[in-house]
Amino acid sequence: MSLKSKLDDLTVKERRRLMHAFEMHISQYVQLPDNYFVGVNITTSSFKIIEQTGAWSYGKINLTGDNK
Repeated sequence: MSLKSKLDDLTVKERRRLMHAFEMHISQYVQLPDNYFVGVNITTSSFKIIEQTGAWSYGKINLTGDNK
């Protein structure tokens, strides 16, 4: 699934939280099932980015610390 489809699936509250983070230039994410996430301004190695467009990204939360 694409980043856009993941964003479209978020609740209004989750989208507002991410939009606020985007506007404030802070990092924020919403955890999805199976340790996936949709987020904005993600810069930590705890996340493996699958798709990124600008500040927005979709990926897997890296529970092992291995970002490969």
